[in-house]
Amino acid sequence: MTRQLLGLPVRDAVFAELKRNVAGASRAPGLAVVLVGDDPASRVYVRNKEKGCEEVGFHHVTHRLPADAEVAAVLGVIAALNADPRLDGMENRYGRDDNRIGPGIPRESATEWTHR
Repeated sequence: MTRQLLGLPVRDAVFAELKRNVAGASRAPGLAVVLVGDDPASRVYVRNKEKGCEEVGFHHVTHRLPADAEVAAVLGVIAALNADPRLDGMENRYGRDDNRIGPGIPRESATEWTHR
C-alpha cells in the first residue's frame, strides 16, 4: 500500500508555530550563512533558508564568497559573524574540502557544515 505524505502542511504548521514563538520572544533568533563558491544546489538551498528566515521572522545574514576565496578570508568572515550578538547559529556551504575552516566555527554556533 502506498501512502502519500504531504510535506507542505507539516511545513506550514511548523512555520506557524515558529512565527508565534518569535513574536513572543524578546528578540528574533539570528542565523548566518556563509556560502563559498557557486554550486547551483547550494545557491538554491541558501535562498530557501533566507526565505524561511524572513517568513518566520528570524534575523539572517548571508555572505557569498567566490570559490577561490582564501581560507583566511573565509575565517575572517566567520570570526566577524561569531562576534555579532544578533546571531545564534551559523551554517556554512563550502565548495571544496578544506578542514582548516571547520575549527574556526565555535561548536555552539555551528548549525550545519557542508563541503562538497
